[in-house]
Parts: sequence; structure tokens; C-alpha cells
Amino acid sequence: MKELIIGITSSRDGFTETQKEAFLSLLSQYEVVEVHHGDCVGVDEGIHQTLLDGKKETPKIIRIHIHPPTDLKQRAFCQKKYETKDVLVHSYAKEEYLKRNQANVMLTNELWAFPSGLEKQRYGTWVTIWFARKMGKPIAMIVPVNQ
Repeated sequence: MKELIIGITSSRDGFTETQKEAFLSLLSQYEVVEVHHGDCVGVDEGIHQTLLDGKKETPKIIRIHIHPPTDLKQRAFCQKKYETKDVLVHSYAKEEYLKRNQANVMLTNELWAFPSGLEKQRYGTWVTIWFARKMGKPIAMIVPVNQ
């Protein structure tokens, strides 16, 4: 059974339809996926909702791990909004952004990044990408079409 544990780092801008299609295409290669995301509005929430959609043939088994931030302003509260009985959802304790993003990288096999645009200094998504590179993790960059 083909399994993958992925971490998500993303923009709060949400993901485009093209990014969603790319995400689903990549996912379809696996029978079992464990997805770790940061529970923020935007891509994290969109991915959470997409995983619970239930219209996919694969992956057959989905586990979602939420790494919520301590700052509630951008939090999506996915576990409460999108309750389901068919997908295992685990939530970790709240942590500040940098610490939870590093945990997201360390607990996964590879990072799937959804930046909103070009590389930026001191920007959460890019800091997480740089950390994953430093740790030698494979990174799939899923950028908006206009990039």
C-alpha cells in the first residue's frame, strides 16, 4: 500500500482551482495519506475541506493532523467547522507559528508548499520551505498559475 506523510505550508490567500487540481492529482498516487497542516484560513482550510470532500477514489485512507497557532486571528478552526466520522483528525497543542511550522516539517516525509508568489524574506511559508530544505526534506512547490 503506497503511503505518504506530508506537511503543508501555505498562503492565507487560499488556493486557486489549478493548485487544488494539482494537489488532488498528487494525492491520487497514494492509497494512504497523512496530512499535517497549520489550521489557518486560506490553503490550510481549503485542503482540509477538500480532503473531507469524499468524492476521491484515492487515497482510500486519510489522516489529518492539525498544528494550530497560538495567534487566533488567522486560525480556521477546521476540526470544529468540518467534523467527519470517516477521516481521523488529530489536533496538537497550540504553538507559535515558527515552532509549529518546524514541527510540521519534522513529523512528515515531505513538504507540499503553496506560496502565494515569489520568494519573500521573513515570510512564514518561505521560512518553512527554507527549514525543510535545511532538513533535506523533498519539497513539492504548487504555485499559482501566473507565477
